[in-house]
Amino acid sequence: NEQGRTDHVANTMPSPYYHFDGVSDNVNCGATVADDLGNGNYSVHYRCSQESTNSGEQYILSKQDAGANYYGWRFGFSNGVIRTSIHGTGAAVEHNESTDYRDGKIHDYIFTFNSDQTELKTYVDGVLISTSDKSAAGATNPAAATIIGASYTGSSQEFVGDIHNVKIYNTVLTADEVKELYSGASVPFKYKGASQTELVTNGTFTGNATGWTLEGNW
Repeated sequence: NEQGRTDHVANTMPSPYYHFDGVSDNVNCGATVADDLGNGNYSVHYRCSQESTNSGEQYILSKQDAGANYYGWRFGFSNGVIRTSIHGTGAAVEHNESTDYRDGKIHDYIFTFNSDQTELKTYVDGVLISTSDKSAAGATNPAAATIIGASYTGSSQEFVGDIHNVKIYNTVLTADEVKELYSGASVPFKYKGASQTELVTNGTFTGNATGWTLEGNW
């Protein structure tokens, strides 16, 4: 019986979530998850809520080796504000936003990285809040595990709060797609594998020759 526990998956609720208490709570997705995204276009999407007492650096998603250069990336918070950290063969490029999100509310965070323009766009609740230059980082793909709820070691900078979902796309989401995801829209049509082939003969009713039989009082 999961009732009464705070460190559980609330999968009977309309919006399921994992609660992370900051003490050895993390999900190790293995090294093959998000493999090679650091050298291409990608988007990171998660929904979470922070607790008001959170302090220091706490990460939602990380993929970073533990070597001297810490190649890879981390997405999370520092004293409640958004913090992104991308370490590549060129340099470590880190960025903190200014808004404190330790309000106990669920917020929707999306980060899109365009390797051609070497820019990272940050969206909160469907709205673009910043665009930062990541060109100095260089290639960032590490042979390391993808960790949810902590930094790259899985035992430090652990998140305290509720994580409702985490998604990684191997494409740069557009501003319209970001708004659709925030509003709860389904997966965009172009990603569902459907074709543009018209399946209805004379679907425009041209010349009133559809070949259909009308029922009722039409």
